Amino acid sequence: MPGTITKWSRSSAIFAPGDFHCQLARERGAFDFEKVARAITDKLIRRHPHVFGNVKVKNVDQVWANWEKIKRAEKHGTKHARPSALDGHSGTFACVAPGRKTA
Repeated sequence: MPGTITKWSRSSAIFAPGDFHCQLARERGAFDFEKVARAITDKLIRRHPHVFGNVKVKNVDQVWANWEKIKRAEKHGTKHARPSALDGHSGTFACVAPGRKTA
C-alpha cells in the first residue's frame, strides 16, 4: 500500500519516546505501557460523553462547556484543583516574551 511505510514511520516517531519511558518505568516497577494506554483511553471516554456516551450537544460551545465541567469535577478535592484557569501559572508567560520584544 503506498504511503504505509511513511505513515508507520510517523506513528513510531510519536509513540517511541513514550514506549521508551514506559519500559524504564516497568523496569522500576512503577507502571507499564498497558496502564498508560488504559488511563489515556479511560480519560478520553470520560471527557467525551458526546462521542462515547449519551450526551447530546448542539454545537462546539456545548462540547467545550461539558469538557471543562468534567475536568473540573475530576480535579475537585485534589492537588490539581484550580479555581481559575490561570492558577498555577507564574504570571510572566515567558513563552510570549519574545513576541513582546518585536512588537
